[in-house]
Amino acid sequence: MNKMPLSNKEKLSNIKFHAEEVLRHGFKDRYTIHPIFTFIKILTDKITANYAAETITEPINERKVYGECFDIKNLMYSNVNCVVCKERSDKDISVNLCTCPLILSPWNSSKICNLNISIGSSNNPWKYDIINHRLDLYYPLGVFVTYGGGNHSTLIGKLKGKATMPLTRYRILDLTPLYNEIQFDGENYIDRKNGEIIEKALNFEFGCIFEIGSLILEYEVYFKGIKI
Repeated sequence: MNKMPLSNKEKLSNIKFHAEEVLRHGFKDRYTIHPIFTFIKILTDKITANYAAETITEPINERKVYGECFDIKNLMYSNVNCVVCKERSDKDISVNLCTCPLILSPWNSSKICNLNISIGSSNNPWKYDIINHRLDLYYPLGVFVTYGGGNHSTLIGKLKGKATMPLTRYRILDLTPLYNEIQFDGENYIDRKNGEIIEKALNFEFGCIFEIGSLILEYEVYFKGIKI
């Protein structure tokens, strides 16, 4: 007998249950990066893989519409506000982009192919570029998103297991104020004050990550100890 497929609301409930299990049993002092962020990486890897797979179905040099203006509005809903953005530098902290939660939005199939050929050889290893490789950290989620370029070269470095960046220059987008205003129910973002639908979610996986963020705040876990 075939089981009925789960609804998105049921999937969200299961994801939150598993996430809380990780938070309850993953002691903070045992890890360089808490296991909850590895759990979140399952979802960020799916988002990135979907963008990349969609891009390589396009003709050479075809641009996808999300392109260079990719930001939180592409992940949550179009009218999102009250997100605080701060420039920051933590020169002593480096992140391995192959193992941390990272969302990339490659938009050019030709770039993916050409960089896959040219980067990662013995005479041209992947290198961090302080101008091209810049990151946003979505707090408290521990999720990095590229901005201002570097999506394609970072994708290739991630796929080949050779992409580490110092946090010399990055931005923190503090989503904390949003948790007093909205919640994700598996389908839509809901106004906490009146229970009304704000807007249908643009990305189910990121909605789930957003909800895990409320648990991260409750358990007071920080990605690599980074606090605001």
